[in-house]
Amino acid sequence: MKFTHRRDVHFLYSEFFAHDMDMYRFRKYRPGHFNHIVDIGANVGMFALLARFIQPTATIDAYDPDKRAFKALTINAENLHINCYHVGVGNGNPIFRKAGHSSIGHSYLETSDDVNPAQSESMRLIDMLPSDRSGCYVKMDCEGGENAIFGDPESCQALGECLAIGMETHGSHGMTLDEASKRWCTMLQKTHHVKRISKSRKGRIFIANRKGGRDEI
Repeated sequence: MKFTHRRDVHFLYSEFFAHDMDMYRFRKYRPGHFNHIVDIGANVGMFALLARFIQPTATIDAYDPDKRAFKALTINAENLHINCYHVGVGNGNPIFRKAGHSSIGHSYLETSDDVNPAQSESMRLIDMLPSDRSGCYVKMDCEGGENAIFGDPESCQALGECLAIGMETHGSHGMTLDEASKRWCTMLQKTHHVKRISKSRKGRIFIANRKGGRDEI
């Protein structure tokens, strides 16, 4: 495994692989449950690798806007049939890295308060998702970038068509953490059974399974 910072190894491993963590309860899904997995905010690829071993037949697309994280992601995903894209979620315009953020995950938003901000391309969520979303799983951990989706009704609708979602919400785009989390929960509840898994100062983790979807868990 390639990491951008050695001190992140234990955290990233525990976040997805340790039996007492598995943040998104992803290991509960049986093999073959999903035919497409979209990892938005993939970082160095820990979740994408977990998804590949649990869902060996699924198409996996992994997105991350950070240059160092993406380089590690491509190394870790080599020969595992994981499609890697150096782009973040947004409205299609460039996004900028927020200054002074942690090493584990960087915030990329529409504007930056840094003098010389790192810049990346963005894509609308609807363009990241497959056309057939009935068997699609979406994992989102974008350090606040996910809130750009609220301004894109087509992407909101497309997300509601996905079979299952695992996400960490953050405060950004003029919303506090609690405001953004409540808004996400309210939106997802229209189409999914939503459960909050954890609560911390940094974010709120939700899992959502589409109402009437195959073998709900």
